[in-house]
Amino acid sequence: MPGEFDAEHLRNSDGASDEKMTPTSTFIKARLSVDTPKQELVRGKNLSPAKRQKLRQEAGNLDQGSLSLLSLTNDVLQGIMRSLDARSLVLLAACSKSQRLWGSRTERKRYEQVAEKKLLELDGGRKHAVRWRHYSWIERLHLEEVFSRFNMETCSKEGFAFTHDSNNNLSNIKLEGVGPKMLVSHQNTSDTPLLRWRFEVLGNSALEFGVIPAGFQDNPKALHKCLAGPDGVGACGFSSTITIGSSLPIRLPVMKGSIVEVVATSSKLEFIIENPVNGFETVWHTNQVTRSIPYKGPTEIRFEQSLTPNVPMRLAATCWNRASLKILYEPPMGSPQQ
Repeated sequence: MPGEFDAEHLRNSDGASDEKMTPTSTFIKARLSVDTPKQELVRGKNLSPAKRQKLRQEAGNLDQGSLSLLSLTNDVLQGIMRSLDARSLVLLAACSKSQRLWGSRTERKRYEQVAEKKLLELDGGRKHAVRWRHYSWIERLHLEEVFSRFNMETCSKEGFAFTHDSNNNLSNIKLEGVGPKMLVSHQNTSDTPLLRWRFEVLGNSALEFGVIPAGFQDNPKALHKCLAGPDGVGACGFSSTITIGSSLPIRLPVMKGSIVEVVATSSKLEFIIENPVNGFETVWHTNQVTRSIPYKGPTEIRFEQSLTPNVPMRLAATCWNRASLKILYEPPMGSPQQ
């Protein structure tokens, strides 16, 4: 698994996040807090089938007839698993592993298959589902379920206008006025183990994406000028090739129709930039005039940057006048935004 983003973070991330748990995940977590009546069920590797079945029945009657995971058949468990989000799948896997009810290899495969099926049912197909390489299917599912909220107070003061869809989910962001102005996330990497944004560029392609020290959320040039905090840790990320005056060392082609996805953990920043096949890139013709030319570069660019551990960072995006970003977030089963 890829470093610090693993099943342990999925199990523990609700403790640091302000998102609400689903009723099903709350149920799973509650069941994990209850001990079985017979510790032999936990420790016993060589129990006879009759003994194991007896202990299952006793565990199922633990709270006088209430539903217990230990008493469910495999068919029922499969039905539950198909309705769970990634975090709840990990909680259920941890429960079944601790009770040693099934073989570990078979169990891991079962959960991975459920996560894979759920991802492939989303729009985008297999290519979209596997875009994050070297991750398990459960980790990919969790990535797909996360979209970090914006600091609405700060962003609104900067002049960003937010549009909602018919389900009251954020769908579009536009900058009203001139830049540079900066979008920032509500949470930082010390609040939650995973931050993620995914946008389609619809307007001005002069943009920057990355992370900034958490305390610089009110400085609109924090990302643009790579400002550093008292500890010497500064902002990092990339700017589009048309952006002028950026202190970010990485410049990449971004145009109308480009999809930019950024994921940040406590020690790593990852990007995937997908550019349209028949796109037109805006370039500077003179110092004051731009023109559009056919884009002939790579259709996909991916890279990562190391972050200093234990330094709180927020997602950030610098925009200029007429910037417009479509929020690409399709939550499986109505999972809440972080």
